[in-house]
Amino acid sequence: MKNLIIPFLVFSSFLYCSHDAFAQTGCTDPISCNFDPLATVDDGSCIGAYPDINCDHLINVMDYMLFMNCLNCPADPATASIEILKCDFDGNGSVGLSDLIILISHYGDVVIFN
Repeated sequence: MKNLIIPFLVFSSFLYCSHDAFAQTGCTDPISCNFDPLATVDDGSCIGAYPDINCDHLINVMDYMLFMNCLNCPADPATASIEILKCDFDGNGSVGLSDLIILISHYGDVVIFN
């Protein structure tokens, strides 16, 4: 029995350590402009798209057109698409007039991502 315990402990510690060795840090928030689909650990670097929906660093007519596709859609994180979640600027769970006002108030802004 003693001969089985030591190899088990060595193998178990290897599995625990190797888990951390393969972790990749990055942004794990899919609605962020710098989302990294390969990241397994969020490093706090996520940059919100707010209100730059297409992440092109400019609030322009393209963002407005994308927003209009989301208007009056429920923004439930469990069921809504990433595109709809990006349009819920005020975070109230739906895409509506208040989100449109936020978008219009930032129209023409240049967005700088660090």
